[in-house]
Amino acid sequence: MREIYLAGSVPKGDKDQEAFVNWRIKWGEALTKIFKDAQIIDPYDKNLDERDPLLVVGTDFGYIKKASLVVINAQEKIGAGTAMEMVVAKYFKKPVVTILPKNTHHRRSNVIFHGQLIED
Repeated sequence: MREIYLAGSVPKGDKDQEAFVNWRIKWGEALTKIFKDAQIIDPYDKNLDERDPLLVVGTDFGYIKKASLVVINAQEKIGAGTAMEMVVAKYFKKPVVTILPKNTHHRRSNVIFHGQLIED
């Protein structure tokens, strides 16, 4: 069985949680169509005690260590937590796939650096 960890944003606080649409559900459904034997690891747990940062980080790191593949949602600006998950995945030598659409915060088109046009 292949376990796939879905890394990316989670709501910060009650107000964000009210409007949060768990993108991991849609992504998990798509991935299980491709990888029939896949089990999706969704770290978003409404019942996790967010007052204990070591518990939160330790839980995420444990999931990453267990996973066969880490998929990063970078469709929007990633935060420190997602960046840390990427580093930890590489530390555990896990393959990382980052979904990074064109013309988003981390992948801009037609940017000029040192007088040179970088198309993508």
